[in-house]
Amino acid sequence: ANAAAIAREPGYRWLADHALPLGEALIWTFPFDNAYNGVLTRAPWQSAFSQAFAVQAFLAAIREGRTDPPLAYSDLLNRAARAYEVPVAQGGLQVWNRSGQVFYEEVPNQTHILNAHLVSTVTLGETWRQNRQAWTQMLSEQGLAALREQLHAFDTGYWLRYDLQPKSEILFQIDWIAGAASPLIDTVCLENPQTGQAACVDVGAAGDADGYPFLSGADWLATANVDGHTVRGFASGYEQRVAAVPGGARHNVFLGMALPTLEFGDTFDILPHRLIIRYQDAAPGEFRLKTQAIHLGDELRFFPLRQGRWTCVGDGQWKEAVFLLRPQDMGWYVGPEYQNFNIQQLEALADQTDDWFFRQYATRHTYFRDLYGIGWPVVGDEAPGP
Repeated sequence: ANAAAIAREPGYRWLADHALPLGEALIWTFPFDNAYNGVLTRAPWQSAFSQAFAVQAFLAAIREGRTDPPLAYSDLLNRAARAYEVPVAQGGLQVWNRSGQVFYEEVPNQTHILNAHLVSTVTLGETWRQNRQAWTQMLSEQGLAALREQLHAFDTGYWLRYDLQPKSEILFQIDWIAGAASPLIDTVCLENPQTGQAACVDVGAAGDADGYPFLSGADWLATANVDGHTVRGFASGYEQRVAAVPGGARHNVFLGMALPTLEFGDTFDILPHRLIIRYQDAAPGEFRLKTQAIHLGDELRFFPLRQGRWTCVGDGQWKEAVFLLRPQDMGWYVGPEYQNFNIQQLEALADQTDDWFFRQYATRHTYFRDLYGIGWPVVGDEAPGP
């Protein structure tokens, strides 16, 4: 379809007719409930994402000198942009985190959706270039400052997270690097260090593959009893097969772990969790902990945890291996269309600000997106260099 041929007058009339006063601001809300990533928002709810496109519509009307319909486009622009001054708790679009940064929210529940903050910051920068008013410049600079300080929280190392809401269930793979035999695993726990709460699986106990958390995968070995502990080892899937099994991977040793805490005051404040594996060091070997990649849907492809290498020496001692699960490792699925949109907004910010920070982020994540587009793995031994 030719976008230029679409009649815009009805859209402008609709925006003017459905704008809701919010002090000096105007805002548009959604009249239906919204659920995503385990979060429910009751109607009516406001959105920085949709608000940005209303602001952009008024910017376009001013730039083209629109007179049909006959509306006060400059006033509509300024009042729509002022909604970004109003806190979410008062029906507006901004929240402050504990570090003093302002974030513009797509849904009013402080999950901090990245694309909404990006497009809002870009749009506020465009608005300031149009109206040259100090309050608009401040809103733009607040959005930029938050990104400079917090964009790392969305960066998995190979893709950008959708938001900061963690998944309630994290799928791990214990990958095999080298060795003749595996450690014998007794228990695995995922611990929240802020509360001390942990969700554990008693490996080798009855139902360890049927409960929650759970084990899964064809390469786990049968239960054994060692020193009064029920344990399981695992085989190397790479020695068992030359290709992935249908619906699985080539090496199938998985842990389905549950977050022990699902209520967070502010998702900016989530700390790294600890994955704690109690085991007997039964044989020399090298292994690696990985989490399921967030950009491939249900595919069993995994990304290495930082400092996730597990070295065994075979001394027969009972030990604990502790691995950090960063908040960046807890993200939900994010498809390539979201990655592409975020890159476009980062490129727009780089053009607006001439800031190397945004240019570098855009370039880096363009590389990851392009690898995905040609079917190369984004990470791992098969990934090509830049």
